[in-house]
Amino acid sequence: MKKVFSCMCLVGAIVLVLGGCQLQEKTVIATETLIITTTPSRDNFSDIEVELVAEDSPGNDLSLSNVHIHEGVFSGYHSPEGETSLVVNGTFNNQASREWWVVFYAEGYNASGGQISWTLDAGPILGRLQVKTPSQGSVDFTINLKWSEDISKIVIYAKGYDTPAP
Repeated sequence: MKKVFSCMCLVGAIVLVLGGCQLQEKTVIATETLIITTTPSRDNFSDIEVELVAEDSPGNDLSLSNVHIHEGVFSGYHSPEGETSLVVNGTFNNQASREWWVVFYAEGYNASGGQISWTLDAGPILGRLQVKTPSQGSVDFTINLKWSEDISKIVIYAKGYDTPAP
């Protein structure tokens, strides 16, 4: 009488066949894929504060408007395809008498002030985006942040340059 003992795992399995004094070993490749899906439990983002921190240039000449936050799905350079993200859409308003290339990123913070989220996008620099803001004009933007249901504040950090980032 033969007894078969098996152990299955995601990567592969080893099956041992015991019969009398013989011991045989063979490798079996698992063909099933384990998919883990998480469903965010937050359905209202109106309580999240959004702050713009504009460095030296363009400084006070840059402001935000039309900010909207919602859940999205992000696929990108350092993020698995289909990862749930927090999407921030808005408009940069440039009140300066000159145009700026604005390089920006965002971080999300919990109620205690701890950073729990960051920009997922990759513009000219990983984790940074850029837009050209016309003189006395506006330009729309979108930022994808790492999902966390505990975000209470998003800070968008921006700096203006004369030329686009390489």
